[in-house]
Amino acid sequence: MMWNLRIPVIIFLSGAVSGIYQVNPDLFILEGYWFRSLQFIFSIVTPYLIMEKTGVNKLDVHFSLGLLIILSGILIDILLV
Repeated sequence: MMWNLRIPVIIFLSGAVSGIYQVNPDLFILEGYWFRSLQFIFSIVTPYLIMEKTGVNKLDVHFSLGLLIILSGILIDILLV
């Protein structure tokens, strides 16, 4: 069973960026809840758009590799806290 990389990459990026920002909250440039949320969303969307433009997200991978990518993003989020 094959799977596109779109969904695993989105979940991986959200977990990895969340873990990185939880470990080092000084990465936020501006203060305020709205600005932090905006920077967090841009931190996820920018690499995703780069992968979309280069065609990485259109690659087909096996279902188990997709699950491994998703689990690694979740583990990064959990372990970096």
